[in-house]
Amino acid sequence: MERIILKVENISKRFGGIIAVNDLSFEIKEEEIIGIMGPNGAGKTTLLNIISGELKPDGGRIIFGGENITGLEPHQVVKKGIGRTYQIPQPFKKLTCIENVAIALMYGCNFSMTRALKEAERILEFVEFPKGKNICAGELDEISLKRLELARALALHPRLLLVDEIAGGLTDSEIPQVLKVLKRINEEFRITILIIEHVIKVLISLVQRIIVLDRGQKIFEGTPEEAISDRRVIEAYFGQH
Repeated sequence: MERIILKVENISKRFGGIIAVNDLSFEIKEEEIIGIMGPNGAGKTTLLNIISGELKPDGGRIIFGGENITGLEPHQVVKKGIGRTYQIPQPFKKLTCIENVAIALMYGCNFSMTRALKEAERILEFVEFPKGKNICAGELDEISLKRLELARALALHPRLLLVDEIAGGLTDSEIPQVLKVLKRINEEFRITILIIEHVIKVLISLVQRIIVLDRGQKIFEGTPEEAISDRRVIEAYFGQH
C-alpha cells in the first residue's frame, strides 16, 4: 500500500490584496517525484515557503508523515525531515565547499567535525561535485553552486526534498546533469522530491506527476504527457510564451 508522506490541505496565503495561494490541496506519496509548474506569479515559491516554514499560511494545514507541521519554524521543519534548495543558492560564501556541507551535517545529525568532514566528502562525490572542494563557495560557477546546494540539503538527511527551480541559470547541456543527480537521490536514498519549475521540458523526464498552478489555484493534476495537451494548461501557461 502506498503511503502518503505529505498532505497540503486547503492552504491559502494572501499578501495584502493579492491571493498568492488559493485553497490549494494535494498529496504526495512516499518516494514519488512530483513537479509543480506554472507561470511567474502562480504561487509556486510561496507554496514551498509555506511547507518549509518560512511563511505562515492564512488558512489550511500541512501534514507531514501524519503530523500537523503547520506554523512550525524552519529549523523545526528541517528536524522533522524536510530539506530544501533555493532558486538562488545560499551557501556560506567565505567557507569552503566541504565546510558548507559539514556544517549542515553537524547541525542536522549532530556529527563531530571529523565525522562531518568525512561524510561531507562522500556527499559531494554523490552529487558529482567536480573538483575544488576546498575552495570558497563564493568562487563557484552556477552549476557547481547547484550541486553544492543539493549536497547541503542531503546532509540534513531529509525524507522530503523541496527543490526550487534548480534549472534556473543553467545551460541546456547542464540541466540534464542536475536532473540525473535528482533521479539518483530519489532512487538510491528513496527521498521523496517536490520540484517546482516554470519550464515543463525540465520536468518531463523527471517527474511522475505534475500539478499546474495559475494565480494560486490548482488548474491541473496529472502526468507530464497529459499536461502538454491540457487546454487549461495551454491557456494559462503556454499562451503566455
